[in-house]
Amino acid sequence: MAQARRQCTVSANVDKEGSACFDLKFVQPFNGVLAAASLGSSSVSTEFALRLDSERARRGLFFGTEFARQSKELAACGYVDLSTQSLCHVSGKLWNGTWRLTTDWSLRDLDMRQPQPSLSLQQERLRSLKTSLKSSLSYRYTQLTAELAGPPGDVAFGKLHALAEATIRSRESGDFWPWHLHLAGVMGLLLPVGKSCAQDRFHLGGASGPFALKGFAENGAEPRARRMSETLPKDKEHNALGGEAVASVFLG
Repeated sequence: MAQARRQCTVSANVDKEGSACFDLKFVQPFNGVLAAASLGSSSVSTEFALRLDSERARRGLFFGTEFARQSKELAACGYVDLSTQSLCHVSGKLWNGTWRLTTDWSLRDLDMRQPQPSLSLQQERLRSLKTSLKSSLSYRYTQLTAELAGPPGDVAFGKLHALAEATIRSRESGDFWPWHLHLAGVMGLLLPVGKSCAQDRFHLGGASGPFALKGFAENGAEPRARRMSETLPKDKEHNALGGEAVASVFLG
């Protein structure tokens, strides 16, 4: 394995709609540990993260920890998600795949900056503390994740989600029209003790992310509640509430 070197990267971008983003990342290796600090800012989110990861395996295991502070505006949902998160993880290889075990401590806040949120959103918990244990297994074209949350945090749930994808390509080198077929599927299930938090539910739609539906509006494919205002644009007149089960199939 090549030895890691000190790195510093800066990037900025402005898209055609005028949304800007800026990212700064600094990586410093020392004594077998890779330290990385990053700062990212865009028109809808701001994030600071500090990560420590082992460069080499110890008895076949890799260790790491992460501290992050994030503010993300979820326009479809009608609120800003503020979170302070601390993670510790250990990972390794299993057959031809990989596994990871993660402990998660997260303090989450809902900041309803958009005017006239729906009554359902106003009834959500504004602050929650999540302490959970998450395990994931990746093998070839599949990924399985299970998360169990409970005390000392004040939310309790079990959460499962699975992702599978496969690509089929034409094998004939002489094909005049070479082709390929991509199939992907996502399934998820949230089993809360009591009422679930908005941040723990699945949000389906939009143009990116593991639960995305291409061609759908951000809040157009999940339970919604009408905002308490009659003057909002049509694409912003609802809050997306998310659901406790999700299933999505993509063929392209």
